[in-house]
Amino acid sequence: MSTARENDTSVRLRVPRDWKRWSNAFIMQAQAHDVWEYIDPESIRPWPTKPKEPDLSTFPKRLTPRTTRASSSVRATITVGSHEPDEPIDQEGIPQSINEMTAIGRTNYKIEWDIYLARDKRYQLARSGFLGLIKYLQATVDPSLLEVYCDAKDNLRIWYKNLMAFGSEQTKTELMRLRENYKAATKPLTKIKNLGVWIETWDMAVSKARNGGVEDAKKTLKAGFLT
Repeated sequence: MSTARENDTSVRLRVPRDWKRWSNAFIMQAQAHDVWEYIDPESIRPWPTKPKEPDLSTFPKRLTPRTTRASSSVRATITVGSHEPDEPIDQEGIPQSINEMTAIGRTNYKIEWDIYLARDKRYQLARSGFLGLIKYLQATVDPSLLEVYCDAKDNLRIWYKNLMAFGSEQTKTELMRLRENYKAATKPLTKIKNLGVWIETWDMAVSKARNGGVEDAKKTLKAGFLT
């Protein structure tokens, strides 16, 4: 069952300055669906693909009494923990079901079938998460951006990288603005008309610069020590 947070579509991506908040919300959605490891642009995890069922034709067919040509058969020996006799194999036939396989063929088929079921379960869980995120994108990203950056032939990892490129220019611009505000707020003053207002402005500029990634601001002390 989805939580209220998983269904929250209040954070929208319309313009580049929306990117940071929207990206954080999207990552939380992806983590809630347990698929962020596939979407993360830095991840080396391969994109999941639907597993294939075991191929019946790759397993030995049991020789039936109706098959009489000696040249068409060999004998399969079961040696692993078994006391069953050698079993003739129909070299020219292909089993149409597990019942037509030799005993060892049935054993190997069941092993591969169990592996297939486990892989398919993981795939279906991931697919369900992807579908949930696609719905989230459709509900929160401006349709014009979806048309430009989210080609239907691509997967969510590529969509996210494309949208990240859309937001990167604003990120650079925002960083420059924060750096300029930080420099202006921390410039030495010879006279302060209103110390309280100056301290509040100083604290806000430094805090925003820190949160925005301005390196110099991370080394700056809080202005509260002046009061």
